[in-house]
Amino acid sequence: VQRVQLKATIDPASLVKISIGEPTASTYTHAANLVLDYGATDLGGPGIYSVVATLDGSPTLGGQTIASGQSVSFLRDLSLGTHTFTVVAKDEWGDTATKSVTFSVIVTSASIKDDVSQLVGSGDIAANLENSLLAKLDAAAAAIARGGNDCITPGNIYQAFINEVQAQAGKKISEAAAAILIGDAQYLVNEAFSCGCACLQ
Repeated sequence: VQRVQLKATIDPASLVKISIGEPTASTYTHAANLVLDYGATDLGGPGIYSVVATLDGSPTLGGQTIASGQSVSFLRDLSLGTHTFTVVAKDEWGDTATKSVTFSVIVTSASIKDDVSQLVGSGDIAANLENSLLAKLDAAAAAIARGGNDCITPGNIYQAFINEVQAQAGKKISEAAAAILIGDAQYLVNEAFSCGCACLQ
């Protein structure tokens, strides 16, 4: 009876309100970390029965069921490109509401250095290899900072970085970390040769 009376004046589904604080509709670097923040309310309705979140259609992330308050390491949990985070809330009567946020994950000349620091910290890169890798990345960043139209130089330096990572994969760099670094550096090589230096900032 209560539901019939409510539906006579308002659609109960319209009372289900979803909020998504993180992620936002923006661009993140691959080295970013965030804490998922979302929820739902049903003011004036029967109350929230369930709140389910998915990322690109999957209810799990990093081997865990997605939950508000969950820490997310983009470097390990997300690939480069565009992603969609969706929250579906259902009230006690079965009425549902849906809200989605689309965001992008990219690499910059600064963020790839953060990649290395994170992976050294996790033990995926030997500490005695850090300076060599960062030296190449610093050289590429310096070449970009000089400006002009020379994007071949930083592109070549990133390729040298890739070569070093490939040589150390399975040795001083874990296979998983090597795949991440090579993918991120290749992204920068592609940007340098196809888009221009401005895309690498």
